[in-house]
Amino acid sequence: VGRAGGVSLVEQAAFVTILIGSIGAAYGDGALRAWIWPLGFLYFMVPAGDSLLPVLQLATADMVVGALQIIGYDIAIDGILIQTPVGAFAVAEACAGLNVLIAAIMLAAAFGYVSFSQWSRRIAFMAFAAAFAIIANAVRAFFLILHPLLIGKQADIGPDHYFIGWALYAVVL
Repeated sequence: VGRAGGVSLVEQAAFVTILIGSIGAAYGDGALRAWIWPLGFLYFMVPAGDSLLPVLQLATADMVVGALQIIGYDIAIDGILIQTPVGAFAVAEACAGLNVLIAAIMLAAAFGYVSFSQWSRRIAFMAFAAAFAIIANAVRAFFLILHPLLIGKQADIGPDHYFIGWALYAVVL
């Protein structure tokens, strides 16, 4: 169905499902139940999440504007465009935090599997990691916009932008 409709996401998810089903067919229900969490981890191979980009961009922009207004800056927002006294900033797709979100959920899934025996705790830990990653990305964007506001002029986006992103990524994970 995915191939016929030209939807590669469906096709790729179906392939992982068939792979997991073939493990169950080859080794039986007992093995499938014992291996369900590690086999479910294979779904992280499916390149999904692009549909979340607009939502993540809007959430990041809203959190940044809220935080800047709390500390006293006159900020306006129009979708993902943030108007400040020193210029306009846009929350680009690359700055939406999708990569950090996926990595945080994946690592939380692995950590939850080895640390918790109850499914509810594993899923709760993954939800916490997802929320933490979204908030951490907003904190990163907040500081990237706060810096020009503090110095009074819009700075070039260059190595500092990438360094702050990678440093936050390392701390979050």
